[in-house]
Amino acid sequence: MQPRNSAWFDHLIEEAQVNRLSHIDLLLDATGLASPLPVTPAHQLNARLFDNTPEHALSQQGAHLRRISLDDPVQRTAAHALSDALGAGRVLALFSKWPFEPLVAHLRHCTQAHWGKEQHSGLLRFYDPRLFRTCCEALLPNQSAWFHSPAIAWYWRDSAGQPQQWAGQPQRPEDTPSPLPALHLSDSQLFELVAWSEAVRFCDTHALTHRDAGLPSQDALHRHVTSGIRAAQREQVLDSDRDDFLLGWIGQQQQRPLT
Repeated sequence: MQPRNSAWFDHLIEEAQVNRLSHIDLLLDATGLASPLPVTPAHQLNARLFDNTPEHALSQQGAHLRRISLDDPVQRTAAHALSDALGAGRVLALFSKWPFEPLVAHLRHCTQAHWGKEQHSGLLRFYDPRLFRTCCEALLPNQSAWFHSPAIAWYWRDSAGQPQQWAGQPQRPEDTPSPLPALHLSDSQLFELVAWSEAVRFCDTHALTHRDAGLPSQDALHRHVTSGIRAAQREQVLDSDRDDFLLGWIGQQQQRPLT
């Protein structure tokens, strides 16, 4: 039987051909990998998104963009192997008609977020498939319009291996703002992103799985716990009491206690 990641990638190839694309772009998250990503085949376009950013020292362990030419069997075979090796949690696929270099510059810009009156800045890990939907939902309409301007659609697989998709808002490169505006996050936007990270930490700390909460996947559990974190904020629960509150809140939602 063909590995599930390969079957997913074959489906992407079929979808790309329907959209009359001769390539697929893959955003690869190399964070924490035990060894570097495999070298790209000859003539394959490849870029590290952290180059020329404040995170440049981590560029090898950061986000990589690789363009897979569907007419090149070597690149297709290598992409299959890479997708299988990395698994669902590290591969975000993008359908785009943009030339490669403008696409790299655009996605590199999207990794940089700014917030607060002091104009703090940091890395936005939108390329992490687990966080991608949360990032998209947090964007304001005007931010979403330019953020998604290179994309026909985005594709990934959730923690249960189920294919997921987010529609782009495709524009030509020359029709997007130049220069691109800084990605400023409001307090409420920042809360949504931080809450997701807190939900992941909470589930890991308590070894909580989606089955414990009667949910279909770990992603669904993280989103469910994020709702609990919103409830904790509304009720002004202290950080030191947050975990106990969440255990009780989830138990109430399921009408049974969690420990």
